[in-house]
Amino acid sequence: MRSGFASGVTLEVQVQRLADVDQRLTNALALDGQKMQRAQALSFELNAIGPKRVKLMKELELLDLQENKLKESIDGIDARELRISMLSQICKQNELL
Repeated sequence: MRSGFASGVTLEVQVQRLADVDQRLTNALALDGQKMQRAQALSFELNAIGPKRVKLMKELELLDLQENKLKESIDGIDARELRISMLSQICKQNELL
């Protein structure tokens, strides 16, 4: 490695270059720290989503059950109305005889 004097670079220039490198390293470390904080915040948010998802899935299951019960009730009502209608028609036919 050549010395600064041999390459014609003054001590002041060398000191300035070292200060520039030091500043770049400091900035890079600060940026890494910010990235780490952001990653931790995102990880915390992700961990909070899990229980919410489980709760919503259970709620969805309950809604599915309610939907099925309502459909069954509607089907039962439709079947009763059909039977009543058929009985009514039979009665009318018997009256005509």
